[in-house]
Amino acid sequence: MASVVVVGDAQGHVLRRITLPHEPELLYGTTASQTVLIEGMDSWMVTNLASGKTVTLDFGATSPLDIHVLVQAGRWWVLGTDSGSTAYLLDVQSGKLQDLASVGIKQLASPTFAPGEGALLAYAPGPTLIRTGSPAVVRSVAQGEAASASFSPDGARVIYTLKSGSSWNVVSESMDGSESQTLLTSSVPLIAEFAQDTDHLLIVDTKGIAVFTISSGKAILVSTAATIDSVISLGWSTGRRSALLAYRDVKDNYQWLEVDTVAATARPLSGLAGYLTATSGVAAQVQLFALSGSGATPAGFKVLDLASGSVRSLSGMDPRAAFVAGTARINGTWIIASTMISASSESLMQEWIINGSTGQAAWVEEGLSVRGAISPDGKSVVASRYDGSTANVDIVDLATGQKSSLGVGYDGVWLAP
Repeated sequence: MASVVVVGDAQGHVLRRITLPHEPELLYGTTASQTVLIEGMDSWMVTNLASGKTVTLDFGATSPLDIHVLVQAGRWWVLGTDSGSTAYLLDVQSGKLQDLASVGIKQLASPTFAPGEGALLAYAPGPTLIRTGSPAVVRSVAQGEAASASFSPDGARVIYTLKSGSSWNVVSESMDGSESQTLLTSSVPLIAEFAQDTDHLLIVDTKGIAVFTISSGKAILVSTAATIDSVISLGWSTGRRSALLAYRDVKDNYQWLEVDTVAATARPLSGLAGYLTATSGVAAQVQLFALSGSGATPAGFKVLDLASGSVRSLSGMDPRAAFVAGTARINGTWIIASTMISASSESLMQEWIINGSTGQAAWVEEGLSVRGAISPDGKSVVASRYDGSTANVDIVDLATGQKSSLGVGYDGVWLAP
């Protein structure tokens, strides 16, 4: 039987089948031209679902087995190795692959697309701005000891910290580098990111965490619990009103802190441990966080409702399961979590659909290939189910639990309309 991509609707109806030139493994969806990026056994492919055209990507001397998906934004994808030593820019509309080594980038780390999707910011090894196109246009963001580069919320500027002598400057510059402005000068090391607009910065330095207003030049210290030396990760809510920081305290335990950048206040989040694994936002406020207790068995998932501050442990999870990965939909209701059980010599994947309001694990699929995804409208889930001999792609209605099958297959993705 030939390998195919099956296109179906949310009700499980098959719309069309597209034959592939190579055997597929994993699918990655994008809304650009209804295109699917396919990781194959010995090659990568780009398939246009409207035309049925499939393009096999040529990575030159780099083995396709060494390539992994790093980041995407609309029509552009960055593909590269785990080590970051090789990277390619893919235009999914044309199927053209551009080796970034051809424009002088031999190592790429932490790629991030601008909100407008027309530019890419990465470390190569210093902060580097890549304007997408064919060919890509590359320039170094700063010379010297620069760090913590990021885009402004409107995607029009780049912000970074730059060491100059014994001082650290927070600099903002235009995308083409023709105009720059020093926003803040500090005597201690710091990192800074734009908050809810281009007038407010979240500052993390050796003293603590502060909200800085550029127009007034004034900073409000909101917490001394975490510093630049203890912060592990920083995430933002929708609209960048709230920042969530994970840090290690003096006893080397994980702690969490929410910073409201509009009110310039900080709130410790107690009852949580381990890594942030899933978030979702509604309007300008984050609603849910799902965390695990560092991947131990059982998976110590908890759900935090930031509006009330309540923390709930999830019920119904398999006590043998160790956490693997998690995501959450924007509607703030459902969480998908993947776990793994090791029994004898076999590892069994489990896919949990969790109701964030009740903390109840509502549905599970088991198999050797499971990678569930919630639909763009938050009403359905697509995942692969393995019964011991055959893998099937199922669509499940979250409200009713009704399951329909798209047929034999190992992976499924949603494409937003």
